[in-house]
Parts: sequence; C-alpha cells; structure tokens
Amino acid sequence: MLTLAAFVYGAYYLGRIVFRGGQRPVVKALTGGGILIVALNIPWLNILVWTALVCVGLGARLLEFARLRPWSTTSRITASEVPAHGEK
Repeated sequence: MLTLAAFVYGAYYLGRIVFRGGQRPVVKALTGGGILIVALNIPWLNILVWTALVCVGLGARLLEFARLRPWSTTSRITASEVPAHGEK
C-alpha cells in the first residue's frame, strides 16, 4: 500500500520541481504524474525511475508518519528552543 502511495508523493515532488511558482497542488501532482507515466513507459529507464520513485516517495511517506506519530512520549526540541551558548 505504501508503495502505491509512493507514486503520488513522487508525482507531487516532481511537479513541485517543475513548477517553482505558486501553482495549485493538483496541477503540480498531475504534471508530475504525467512525466512519471511517460518515463515509466521507456524501456530500461523505467527501472531507474521506479527505484528512485520508491525511495523518494516511500521515504517521504515514512517521514510524514514519523512526524505525525501519536505514540511519541517525549517532546522534540527545535533549534529555536535551544538556548544560545552562555545563555541560561
């Protein structure tokens, strides 16, 4: 199931690279999906594209799961919350 979701995340990421401006997310995802579909139909290139797609898309989805995990019992400290050197 996560592998199938990797296509959507990969398509959106590729669309975000193509459209750096303020395009709508649907346009970005559809454009990236079209590029991926064309690239996946080219022999030998499809192996490289699918491997990169699974790594990037699955990695993005797993990072999102980790960010939203409700089972975390410790709070995360961000860089803005860490006191500067010599500051108490």
